[in-house]
Amino acid sequence: MDAIAAIIVSAFIITLTNCLRLRKKHRAEVRFLQQRLEEQEALPREVLDYTVRILDSLMETAALSGDNPQLLMTKLRRFIFTGDESHQGIIRYMQPIANFQCYGIVNLLRNINPKLTEEDLTFCSLLCLGFAPNSIQMLYGQSNPASFYNRRSRIRRKLGLQDGDRSLESLLNEMVTELSDGRNTCLNK
Repeated sequence: MDAIAAIIVSAFIITLTNCLRLRKKHRAEVRFLQQRLEEQEALPREVLDYTVRILDSLMETAALSGDNPQLLMTKLRRFIFTGDESHQGIIRYMQPIANFQCYGIVNLLRNINPKLTEEDLTFCSLLCLGFAPNSIQMLYGQSNPASFYNRRSRIRRKLGLQDGDRSLESLLNEMVTELSDGRNTCLNK
């Protein structure tokens, strides 16, 4: 009987040792894959962030331009919204860029409220990407600041925010933070 117990204990110790060794190997592989993923995402994130900053900068410059700003804005809007013969307007890429940069925020917004229009989602994307209100107004050709705030209020209502609650921007920032934390938690397991 003692021999059987010794065999069982030995088998248990060997199995436990193998499990611990495999777990350590698995953790090392997960760390390696996580590091590779972060390296692969770093450059596209940097490039996308740079592209968005250029667009925002162009809009700010156009807003302050004194030399025929209407012509400049007309040409910029045409490129942004309709593009040219070889490219569609850049505005159509704002949702995918925001979704990538902000850990799936557009997908989350669609799931939270399917009644959000494509324009609503693009507006939220621009906010998530850090566009200033006056840049968004210029982008859409709105000279009245109330247009921006009215759109933001409609989206807030669709998302269930009441007057006096936090701003749309703070809600979006909180959602992006939660998506980022959730992604990092999954990668660290």
